[in-house]
Amino acid sequence: MSAFMQGAAPAVRPPQTEAEIRTERDDRFRHLVENAFDVILECAPSGRILYVSPNIVDVLGYPSDEIIGTFLIDLLHAEDAPRGVFAFSAAVRDDARIHETLRYRARSGDWRHLEGRGSAYRTSTGKLRVVIIGRDVTSREHADDQLRRIQQRLELHLRQLPAAVISWDTDGNVTEWNPAAERMFGYSRDEVMGRPVPAIDPSGDHVEALARGIEGLDDAGDAVRFVSENQTKSGATVMCAWSIVPMHDATGAMTGVITIAENVSERDRARRLEEAAFKDPVTGMPNRRLFDDRLAAAVDSTRRRNDAFAVLYIDLDDFKAINDRYGHLVGDAVLTAVGLRLRVCVRETDVVARLGGDEFGVLITRLETNGYAEEVAQRILESLRKPLAAADRSFDVRASIGISQFPADGTDAGTLHRKADAAMYRAKEKGKSTYSF
Repeated sequence: MSAFMQGAAPAVRPPQTEAEIRTERDDRFRHLVENAFDVILECAPSGRILYVSPNIVDVLGYPSDEIIGTFLIDLLHAEDAPRGVFAFSAAVRDDARIHETLRYRARSGDWRHLEGRGSAYRTSTGKLRVVIIGRDVTSREHADDQLRRIQQRLELHLRQLPAAVISWDTDGNVTEWNPAAERMFGYSRDEVMGRPVPAIDPSGDHVEALARGIEGLDDAGDAVRFVSENQTKSGATVMCAWSIVPMHDATGAMTGVITIAENVSERDRARRLEEAAFKDPVTGMPNRRLFDDRLAAAVDSTRRRNDAFAVLYIDLDDFKAINDRYGHLVGDAVLTAVGLRLRVCVRETDVVARLGGDEFGVLITRLETNGYAEEVAQRILESLRKPLAAADRSFDVRASIGISQFPADGTDAGTLHRKADAAMYRAKEKGKSTYSF
């Protein structure tokens, strides 16, 4: 059993001499410096380099003996040198601490970013020295620079986008408001940042959709899209097409939503004008202009397919009596109800239009069989023989139908129109409530 296990007192180590302590401390310091990850430089107050740690060769590519004796400013990029000189001088003159990230020229000619921290001190002999510890942060600086460039591009795009880009936090307060939003709604960025903007949403549609986005209905990132009327600062109305996408942080928690609004007022106005140009104002059905347009298209496409289609002219029998007895408002209601009856008698691909007065047109875009046009005409007549409800009254409505077919009766729209019209008059001559070719 050892003396220690027997409880004997351990051997007493003799105290170190001052020389031994100094040697051990110097060895420890040398080991730390020579194996440090960071570059360590010691400079005279003039900026002349007196010492550099060996790993300078790994960071900048210089052997230590090439650096010692040179001046620190000779390593700095011309654009960074003024900041470096100012920080170094402040450390020498005012005992200020150095903390600067500067570009240093490597032996290869490349520039490395070193984050330097340092301060001045006095040696045991009273000499002033400046020690700088530099860490290579080139990769970080490049990443930061790339991120800054991306942010600059995004900000540039944000400023130049013709669409309004607005972001909102989970409380509905504005966190982004680009110049297009200023132009569209009339509120400056300073007027809206950090607060809600209910004035632009008198209908409540936008706030409702915004709430849906914030509640996380679209956690997958799918946009909520809708069109609403919004109000500008001046009180004018603007029609906007909105896209709303929730925003999430790195943990997946929702932080708000980003919205893009496009002014579709002109587009909406143009659409309404186009609809008005092709829509019958009384019944809301396609009008003669649209019917003629679809008929011309059918002529072109059917000729290429070597197929057949048909045109039906439908004229209500004795409709004038309804107008004379009940007035035009009731007559218009009857015409609308007739249009609905006609629509259910044909296919989705067929066209039903009010051509004017009490006359309707049906374009059967494709004849499935030789007698298909007659089947449709008979179906329409049977449908109209049932009492028709309009304006809180019941009406018995009859019609005469004329049929023309492509290509048997003509290969152009004008001929098909004329022959269908003539056939309709023959149906009337036959006693009405029938059809004719």
